[in-house]
Amino acid sequence: QKPLPGLLADCVNLLAGPFEMMALFLTGASLGSFKLSVWSTALAAAKVGVCAVTSFALVSYMLPSNGLEQGMQKELAKFTFFYGALPSSSAPLILAMVARVPAATKQILATGILMCLVASFPSVLVGSVTIAPGDLAQVVDLCHIGSMWVSMFCAAGAVALMVWLGVSRLR
Repeated sequence: QKPLPGLLADCVNLLAGPFEMMALFLTGASLGSFKLSVWSTALAAAKVGVCAVTSFALVSYMLPSNGLEQGMQKELAKFTFFYGALPSSSAPLILAMVARVPAATKQILATGILMCLVASFPSVLVGSVTIAPGDLAQVVDLCHIGSMWVSMFCAAGAVALMVWLGVSRLR
């Protein structure tokens, strides 16, 4: 891979640099007070626990028929579990703000996002220790290729749906 030219790389870094800080600031600013609720706990548990276990189970079920060697299957399954346990982004909170949902719902989302950050830390720490660095490049390449195909399929479906909705609305 070739790096971006100097000036272009500096511009991209300047624009993208504050994103993480602003996402955390937005989450914190939306949080009036940190109140644990059933909904925020369920959201965090679903993202960190259920998503990781479901991803691991699906990959473990689908990989043996894919013809990969046994060691690569184990590494890919571990990677998928820890990737599924990553914390959620602040995108749901931004969408809630755009949709003008009630403040109580934004409070629940912000609490759930912060709980995800805290709950996913041990999983990320264990993942960084248990996944072999040598195999990680090959695992990431496999995930990247698979994600690319799924993304292209989903984008084509989304475009087809928008065209269909647009045409049906004109009638």
